[in-house]
Amino acid sequence: MEERINGRRKIVLIVVLLCVYFMDLVYLELPEEEVVSLAVLYGDTNGDSWYNRKNWLTGDPCENEWWGVGCDDTNSTVLSLNLRINGMDGVVPMAIAGLRNLEEWTTPQNQLRGEATIEALSTLVRLKSLDLRDNVISGTLPSVVDRLSVLQYLNVGNNQLLGSLPSLTLPLLQDLTLDLNALSGSIGDITKLGGLQKVRVASNKFSGSLPANLWPALPDLVYLDLADNQMSSTIPSSLANITNLRFLDLSGNSFTGSTEVIFSCSTLLEVELSNNQFGGTIPCSIGNLAEMRSLSLANNAMYGALPSELGAVTRMKFLRLSNNGFSGSLPAALSSMRKLELFEAGENAFTSLPEDFFLLPELHTLRVPWCNLAGTLSENITSSLKYLDLGHNFIYGTLPDSIAALPSLMELWLGDNRIGGTLPVFQLPNINVVSLERNEMSGSPCEAMAGLVTSSKKLQHLGL
Repeated sequence: MEERINGRRKIVLIVVLLCVYFMDLVYLELPEEEVVSLAVLYGDTNGDSWYNRKNWLTGDPCENEWWGVGCDDTNSTVLSLNLRINGMDGVVPMAIAGLRNLEEWTTPQNQLRGEATIEALSTLVRLKSLDLRDNVISGTLPSVVDRLSVLQYLNVGNNQLLGSLPSLTLPLLQDLTLDLNALSGSIGDITKLGGLQKVRVASNKFSGSLPANLWPALPDLVYLDLADNQMSSTIPSSLANITNLRFLDLSGNSFTGSTEVIFSCSTLLEVELSNNQFGGTIPCSIGNLAEMRSLSLANNAMYGALPSELGAVTRMKFLRLSNNGFSGSLPAALSSMRKLELFEAGENAFTSLPEDFFLLPELHTLRVPWCNLAGTLSENITSSLKYLDLGHNFIYGTLPDSIAALPSLMELWLGDNRIGGTLPVFQLPNINVVSLERNEMSGSPCEAMAGLVTSSKKLQHLGL
């Protein structure tokens, strides 16, 4: 099979070169070596099966506007190649080196393969942007990438790369994406890339600790995503000195120790620390992160009461604290989070929610099951609520009519509490789930739920 494919590609290449020869008989603005480079690329990546090959191998690539080829203002050289999602299949040939002035290579979501593809592209020393995301490139990330001394953007995410990171010194590189591969070893060498602003290396097999010299080595770092690797140890104190850091995702690793260093970064907007082994309490310094939008500490070993300073983070939209050892009453100051949309804090030891919490105007998800919540349910509750889960607690009193008539509610989980009184008449047009099992309510279920049968066509679970 492979011999037949190679034989076919040789035939295509011969035809391609003949086309280039006859092109030479007409006036061409573009240098012949660039035309040949494009033609050989077409032949070696199964160009006849590309989804879009408009005008390829016809006339001058610039004058005739070969699809995906971008040229300078005088049509005298190729500056960019954009063949994303185009059915390319094969190895980028070394002949691509003829595109001496190419600055942008964009071929994500194809079937480009082989370590040789990256080696060939590393001959394009004027490249500023190299995007190979979502291909099937295997092998290691070759050290020859270091030839690309003006490269600013490198994306080889979602391929099949193995091995460790090579020692690169690309002085102008700002954005590095290597996520969704099988790379391993330490990430320590990224500190040699002093201009980095964004690092995405999630979903690999990297191990070890965060480099102790993140600062001053990476002073301009804005975005750091190390999720779903095998990293461990505590967070180095140098992280607190990175004054531009906005996004930090360390989830799905085995980091330990306190989070205090992290919450000393007052510029953070999104922090994802779930599924680690962080301990200790949430430090009061979190109140200094006034612009934070999202925080997840779920599935760690943290404990203690939530600091009232958390309420000072008034721009918070998403707050996830589930499956830790947090305890006590939720501070009344949390009601100051007027932009909060989601609050998840189940499997802790919280004892109460502030009553005004139910009135947060943009809250659509409130999940605090499997805690020690006691008290009654508030009659006053935001109409924006879609998901309410307070199951497996110690809530008593009656079920307010306001909850039974929430217009947007899709899931209601209140099972395993001590709620009594008479079942209200439910009018929930968008409801999918109602779970009230193992409570102390009375009344006619048929009358209470009659409205659900007629008004909601989405009901999937009804438990009384």
